Amino acid sequence: IENTVNRALKLRQTSADIALVATGLPQLETMIIAAGKEVEFFTVLEKKSQTYRLAETLRIGESAPGPEDIRKLPLDIEFRGSFLDVLRFLVDLEQSATLLPLNQLSMRLLGEAGASTADFTAIIKGTLYVASIP
Repeated sequence: IENTVNRALKLRQTSADIALVATGLPQLETMIIAAGKEVEFFTVLEKKSQTYRLAETLRIGESAPGPEDIRKLPLDIEFRGSFLDVLRFLVDLEQSATLLPLNQLSMRLLGEAGASTADFTAIIKGTLYVASIP
């Protein structure tokens, strides 16, 4: 009887977990780029970097299959500008609606420490998720 009760409790918990995940799916789907809309994402990224007066270098890796109908697109993005402009851009990027998990973020000073116009470089390595089906 105890095993039956434990299985029933686990089944209830699993059902509750599935319901919780299901409520978040629509929001997650809006965070994935639709097939054929990759250029729009890169255009928005470029406009944001211009807004913050940053120089941008974008390297796109080989697309790889992801879970179900999603492709993984590895990205290396380098931004160069003032420390505050780089930070403002990163905050803006974090708050954007597109899902861009970061694998690595590195920053380094390019000028002399203490100089008022010192340049920083931020390098982001991440994965962009793109729906395989439009």
